[in-house]
Amino acid sequence: MSSGTLGACVGRPSALPGGEEFEEGICPPEASYQNTLIARASLASKAAYDTASGLQVRAFLEKDHYVLPFGEEGSSGIVRPAGIVVCRKDWKPGEERETVIAFHGTQGLRDVLTDLCAWKTESQIPGVSGRIHSGFQGRYIRTQEGLSNALERMKSITGRPSDSFLCTGHSMGAALANLAAAERAAGDKRWI
Repeated sequence: MSSGTLGACVGRPSALPGGEEFEEGICPPEASYQNTLIARASLASKAAYDTASGLQVRAFLEKDHYVLPFGEEGSSGIVRPAGIVVCRKDWKPGEERETVIAFHGTQGLRDVLTDLCAWKTESQIPGVSGRIHSGFQGRYIRTQEGLSNALERMKSITGRPSDSFLCTGHSMGAALANLAAAERAAGDKRWI
């Protein structure tokens, strides 16, 4: 199965652009799988990209989920996108509210330059000790305020904070997701 097939299989194959017919048994039943956390995380990782296919998947997610973009912020809002925050709309009281934080991978020249800043530097991120990739640390630090603001907006929309977070991403986004997860595990106040 190709990665394109797997990506389409994770959500509702017939509803995703370019959906194809799958052999019986390859894709889980639509209703029982579409709202699983792993399905949301997989779709969010694709939807975090500001590409045509990423925006199509984002539109698909927005049918059943709140989707908020985040990134580096300036006086006019987001000046450099980094990803999205995703939470189900059909949450019911008593259920655990899970939020997916998805970072896009390398997308454009500025991200290539971030990737190339590969020397190690002392961590300045709560929950991360030792020396880490300088470019990824800088990108994450510049994104923290935007991520914090998106989480606050999500809390305002849903009426309560999330019970749990799943941080995901591809390539550079996976590195940023690891930094976000470590910061969350350290109990940084921006996550409360």
